[in-house]
Amino acid sequence: MAKTQHTENSPESERIEQALRDSQARFMGIIASAMDAIITIDNDQNMLLFNAAAEQMFGYSANETIGRPLSMLLPERFRNAHRGHIHRFDQTGVTTRAMGRLGKLYGLRSDGHEFPIEASISQTVTSEGKLYTVILRDISERVKAEEALHARTDEIKTMTQQLLQTAKLATMGELAASIAHELNNPLQILSLRIESLLSSVPETSSEQRQLKVMEQVVGHMAHLVANLLQFSRSGQRHISTLEVRDEIDKTMELINNHLIHRHITVQREFDPVIIPIQADRQQIRQLLFNLFSNASDAMPEGGTLTIRVKPTGDNKQVMIEIQDTGMGILPEEIDRVMEPFFTTKSEGKGTGLGLAICRRIVEEHRGSIRLVSPGPNQGTRVEITLPGANESKQKYFDE
Repeated sequence: MAKTQHTENSPESERIEQALRDSQARFMGIIASAMDAIITIDNDQNMLLFNAAAEQMFGYSANETIGRPLSMLLPERFRNAHRGHIHRFDQTGVTTRAMGRLGKLYGLRSDGHEFPIEASISQTVTSEGKLYTVILRDISERVKAEEALHARTDEIKTMTQQLLQTAKLATMGELAASIAHELNNPLQILSLRIESLLSSVPETSSEQRQLKVMEQVVGHMAHLVANLLQFSRSGQRHISTLEVRDEIDKTMELINNHLIHRHITVQREFDPVIIPIQADRQQIRQLLFNLFSNASDAMPEGGTLTIRVKPTGDNKQVMIEIQDTGMGILPEEIDRVMEPFFTTKSEGKGTGLGLAICRRIVEEHRGSIRLVSPGPNQGTRVEITLPGANESKQKYFDE
């Protein structure tokens, strides 16, 4: 007699099924309460699971995503690469790839907004094929914090460089003053002795020629010493109300013959209404003279020197532009040309202090100066901004 087959579940089977249901409920509870977005896809990269964090992150409900491709959550430019990445991950046999190992990724919200994400991925073999689970983390706030940190780091770096430059200038100023004072008296004696000897020997003699060379060398050294003294001198400023255009004209009178000899044409482009400035007249003239001389040196074969004076947009400052058509400045040198003792001129032609003095004068007047040059043989433009008299009277010279 055959045994009767029982179709009802045995107590053991029921216990196992209940344990499986409990385990699945716990698993789904963990998935639902997870802070990170968790998405499971099949081998065709269609979504099978989309937890609550994913709903919040992407702005879709689970019903809107189940059965649809994962690529809908990615910006279009990343979709092909991401599909290929998952395919290659499948070929590696690696079961998991940690958070951050997938490189820089972006998600796409339902409203079309892109945002940075960090992702990890794992793969599991089931009876129905391979499943891939992706865990995603929105790192927008971290990226913002990192950008703010980088900006702050750059700001601190800039401030540190400025402080170092200030300290270097102070040290160089003291050193320059000491050296200049030590050299000044012997140079004056040498100059007088050479002048005396020149008057006592025939003009056509070899001694006359040698003394002339010595005179030129001593003259160059005296010019260097004068620059060193000017660079180191802070002194008491004599402030008065000045009209910038008048100061340009007065300074141009000192160098005009030199410019004519160099075949340099001067063009003035002055705005008809310019507010006055409060400044030290001698320092402003020295500033202009140095810049005119530099422009001349940059055009040994002649050219055009354009001088512009105009108010700034708010009419509270005066802008002076001095532009030449000369040799220009190399991009790698443009940030260094105003450093003390840095010069682009050939040996013996420049002291490297002219532009450093210009920068110091402008900064002491609470202005700004910058150099612009497209490159070699494309000329240079110097842009100077100085506060108008009303702005500077109280704010800039109360010290």
